[in-house]
Amino acid sequence: MSSKKILRFLIIPAALFGIGLTPCASLGGFQVFDTIAGGVDLAGEAVKAEASFTTGNGTITINLKNLIVNQKSIGQNVSDLLFTVGGAPSVASMTSSLSTARDVAADGTYTDLTPAVATGWALSISNGTIHLNGLAGATYTPEHTLIGLPDQNNLYSNANSSIRGNGPHNPFLTNPTTFTLSVAGVTASTVISGVSFSFGTTAGDNVAGTPVQVVPAPNSAILALAGVPMIGLFGWLRRRKSAAPGIAMA
Repeated sequence: MSSKKILRFLIIPAALFGIGLTPCASLGGFQVFDTIAGGVDLAGEAVKAEASFTTGNGTITINLKNLIVNQKSIGQNVSDLLFTVGGAPSVASMTSSLSTARDVAADGTYTDLTPAVATGWALSISNGTIHLNGLAGATYTPEHTLIGLPDQNNLYSNANSSIRGNGPHNPFLTNPTTFTLSVAGVTASTVISGVSFSFGTTAGDNVAGTPVQVVPAPNSAILALAGVPMIGLFGWLRRRKSAAPGIAMA
């Protein structure tokens, strides 16, 4: 086969499938959002949370974490998560939600209860925005808000009476708290946006989230890697032409 025909053989499939010739622009697969830098609740207390989203065929898996260390009050607990799903789906349901329950004693020590428990959080959806609501669950509220991390001595030494030994608020949820959702129309390339976190036991104490990591969907990454051998073939053809300049192209 002539060099010209080999080039035609490579270029036509590449043009059809976009392999190796254009950068992959599809976003999705795995996306992480943190609270904005310097985020505070309505009482002015520091808050810090993170939500990672893994999108697949009709599913979204969320790992939710409270990253504040040795917090002072229940107002720093994560109690809601809101986010917008690309394509504005109208149908969503919660397949599962699991966490470890943590009981904090009056002296700041804690006990993690086993086995893992359902969060009891509620799900609603409106115009593509999904609301995971820890204040609307019928089973546990005002329990099962997501507590932060203990101090270096593994104690909640700074916590006040809204946490330590507080019967209505105990037990809490711990990191990571995982939600698996069934959402119509979602794919690995679905983009998550408009993330915000809510804190405390009063609705409306919201702090915006900001994206910190977006990884291309797996199929896009595979296509990008598939273009690497083609680059080598083009290089081989160029070297072949340079080594034998007297050979006419067919």
